[in-house]
Amino acid sequence: MDGEKKSRLQDEVEKLEQMRDELRLQAHLFKADMKDEWGNLEEKLSKIKGNLRPVQKAAEDTLEDIGEATGLLIDSVFDGFKRLRDSLK
Repeated sequence: MDGEKKSRLQDEVEKLEQMRDELRLQAHLFKADMKDEWGNLEEKLSKIKGNLRPVQKAAEDTLEDIGEATGLLIDSVFDGFKRLRDSLK
């Protein structure tokens, strides 16, 4: 994976963290079922961040595979945060 892809993944993680922080401010409105989903999304975000560190140090061909999997996980977390945000409207 080249520097551009690594940068894209880092940008996506930063966007996820920003979305998470905005939602955290509204957490007092969460219903019980939303709290469960919140916990699951937090775990996934932690996993993404943990996966990025070794990805950036791994060999080029391995980076590509892990980068693609991390991209899918990022999309999943984005979708989850969007669902939570939309349910607060």
